[in-house]
Amino acid sequence: MDASTTAPSTRSTLGRQPLELEPPVPDTLLLQEQLNAWEDSYHSDGFDAVALLGRIAEILERAMEDFLHLNPDPLDDRHPLRTHPNASFGIMLKAIIRKEIFMQTLIVSYLMARDNVPLAEAAARVLLSCVPALDSDSIFSVSLLLLLLSFVIIILKRGALLSLIVLGGFG
Repeated sequence: MDASTTAPSTRSTLGRQPLELEPPVPDTLLLQEQLNAWEDSYHSDGFDAVALLGRIAEILERAMEDFLHLNPDPLDDRHPLRTHPNASFGIMLKAIIRKEIFMQTLIVSYLMARDNVPLAEAAARVLLSCVPALDSDSIFSVSLLLLLLSFVIIILKRGALLSLIVLGGFG
């Protein structure tokens, strides 16, 4: 057995200050900072939503990965905050879902942005990370289904109108 592998290090630190590292900022605080930055500047000209949504998606994806390392039951459809109360992923989902204006803008403006594919992709990444927080009872309620159905009809009509214009049906 080699003595260097079993003996503790005896390096001298005389004359040097020990390295003090700042504690890492929890991801929940990083997410809150990004959401606050969005609230402060989403109406301003030149606002880059793609970069901000990318940072939010990265924070949520990292937290989701950490949550999945806790080995949650895949058949348990409860909110991650209920299954693992100390995991930051559930706390983040609760915080982001409560931001109604952000979620509405994310879905209506960013996700449906057909002419801006990077914006729609960034919005989809954020929304995909939020799926575990969605309540299946509210998603499949009759009033919401009627609202979604009317939205699909509007999109289909818009697509049909667009195809008529492109094919030369008008004009």
